[in-house]
Amino acid sequence: MSKEIIEKIVSYRKHNDMNGAINITFHGGEPLLLGHKYYDKLLSYITKLSAVENQSFDIAIQTNLTLLDEEYAILFSEHSVSLSTSIDGPKNLHNKNRATPGKDIHSIVLNNVSLARAHGLKLGAICIITKDKLNYVNEIYDFFSEINMNFKTNPIFYHGRALKNRETLETTIDEYTDFLIKLFDTWYYDKNQEVMVENLFQMMTLVLKGSGYGSCYNSNCSTKHLTIVPNGDCYTCGRTTTNDLFKLGNISSENFQDIYDLGRFDKFIRRVPGNIPDCSICDIKLKCFSGCMYEAFLNFGTIYAPDNNCNGFKKIYQHVYNAVKLDIDALTNRRNIHGEY
Repeated sequence: MSKEIIEKIVSYRKHNDMNGAINITFHGGEPLLLGHKYYDKLLSYITKLSAVENQSFDIAIQTNLTLLDEEYAILFSEHSVSLSTSIDGPKNLHNKNRATPGKDIHSIVLNNVSLARAHGLKLGAICIITKDKLNYVNEIYDFFSEINMNFKTNPIFYHGRALKNRETLETTIDEYTDFLIKLFDTWYYDKNQEVMVENLFQMMTLVLKGSGYGSCYNSNCSTKHLTIVPNGDCYTCGRTTTNDLFKLGNISSENFQDIYDLGRFDKFIRRVPGNIPDCSICDIKLKCFSGCMYEAFLNFGTIYAPDNNCNGFKKIYQHVYNAVKLDIDALTNRRNIHGEY
């Protein structure tokens, strides 16, 4: 991410009369390896540009948090940068797959969580669910409750070292779905609930609203964000950066107007449930929005197919719907009987 790219983003939005904040997320590898001077220079520039152009920015960094220090914390606080980190629950679960010889990574991360909070930084977590975590629903939920941190869960994505260890890490669709159902029940029925399981809260909101609003599983992601890799190549998302079929252009040699106008997005924008036969007749099509197009591509060789997790989506959304409907029906009955509001 450079000054030139940010200027191109601002120019594109002005040209198209687009409102709202520009959301920039620094993602991995490990973004903090770029160093203090890089962020100090770039964030200062963004702050000045924001005032000159009357354009707001929301800056986030996805980091393993091991490199956070006082200098970073002060800098990010000054520029209202939010952080998200990876914590896989209690120490025994986190350190198992994130081990570094001679270091207790879990303790380092939690110490830096305290550092971030001391500087008022907004902080959330992603918990990656691998096979060894399937039987630890309560322990994972209790851990995040104890440290009072909102979190979301993700299945593991198979890139790099994860591919080499797929047999020991991989969860089946049914296993991950059952995990989510147990986690939902643990969270939803917790009378002392203090933390949010963000992906489950999003599912519950989808059940109540009837349609999606997210960027990955609940809408057409290609209309929500763009991934830019260090050489300037642009892709639909971080997962597709190794596949040239999903390459949209290069922002170092083009501008955003060129990338969007040359029709490279057309095939991705057209990936909506109505254009996928199996999805067009599905009851939850507007909730999952046919899932991840890259998952569909990996499993079926085309983006115009349902996500491979389709049956899992149906199962978890039905479970969430049943729980929410039961409570709404009970509340409605109480109002009818007692006139309570």
